[in-house]
Amino acid sequence: MRSPASGASASSAAEGPIVDEVSVEKSEVCEGEENLVSVKAHASDGTDAYLHTVIGSGLGMKVPVKTYLSADGTYLPQWLTVFGKNTSTRIKLPHFTVKKCKPERQVLISWAPLANTVDVYEFTAKVTGESKVPFRPVRFLWDFGDGETDISRVPYIAHGYKRRAQNTRYSDFLVKVEAVSETGDSTTGRASVELYNLAFAELERDGLVMLFAEPNPRFPEMDESGLVKQKFRIWHAYSQAVEIQNLSLIRQNKEGERLPAKPLDIAVLSQTEIPPGESVEAELSFDTTLEPNIFGFVYRLEGTSADGRPALGEAVVLRPPPKLTRQNTTPITDPALVARIQAAIRITGKQTVTSEDLWHLEREGKLPH
Repeated sequence: MRSPASGASASSAAEGPIVDEVSVEKSEVCEGEENLVSVKAHASDGTDAYLHTVIGSGLGMKVPVKTYLSADGTYLPQWLTVFGKNTSTRIKLPHFTVKKCKPERQVLISWAPLANTVDVYEFTAKVTGESKVPFRPVRFLWDFGDGETDISRVPYIAHGYKRRAQNTRYSDFLVKVEAVSETGDSTTGRASVELYNLAFAELERDGLVMLFAEPNPRFPEMDESGLVKQKFRIWHAYSQAVEIQNLSLIRQNKEGERLPAKPLDIAVLSQTEIPPGESVEAELSFDTTLEPNIFGFVYRLEGTSADGRPALGEAVVLRPPPKLTRQNTTPITDPALVARIQAAIRITGKQTVTSEDLWHLEREGKLPH
């Protein structure tokens, strides 16, 4: 169901974004059923790179909207707002019929950033509904909205958007997942994901090309001698090649203060030129025994793009937390949490488990409630 844009709010400035078309997937839905709303818009002043859309309570140009009836059988109208550069336009969503029924089952998608990564998110799928027929998903087919797909046997998966173009203020993606049961039945859910583009913001504000650095492994590991070694992948989202020309070290003490920078040999990088869409690697280290009062090493990268813009980034190697002992920890007194941790230790075979481990096992249904 498509409709031309109409009903712009009187408070919208004359130069606000122009909403060209609003498309509603279904003309009628049950309460709480997804109804995909898609918007096409442009900026009246040519600043399309700044467009940002809110549809109902979701963000993006395509948002699955859910609507619920009030006691009198009607529903409150929902709105969409398109924001431009210092302007906005607000209109009502086209009307569609909401029936007094409930979808048999749905898949809810949630997501959260994965710690110590650059634009990597962990997505979780949860099947809900009131069907009398049991639905036990055994496979999840993911579409991340950026041309990438994947399959998982568990209801969660990690996906990175680090390679996206960052030539607009926001990037948005429609994520889909199809949950397939042991009998071959399936059900699908969707979610809109909007990401703020730091590379665009830095270039717009300071004319600066941002260098990203992601550690591998995600968390620092220290050997028996007290040495921390961590590999980093370094890249940028700019359209021109960047040459890294300077590398310096900034020590950060336990109070968070940064000490004066000292120059380093740039030879620690596998290469110094980073073409668009490519990356370089570096193995960076931190000898904690020689620096007992230092919390982390900040490796500062400086360079220039092929068209003369300054480029800047940082790779941080942190001191790992001390090993857990009775003296430096607080005992857990909640019996339920203790049981969950003990179960997680048995399942994983680890001496200690993290909250991330508990979260994964919980979503797989392997922990006691």
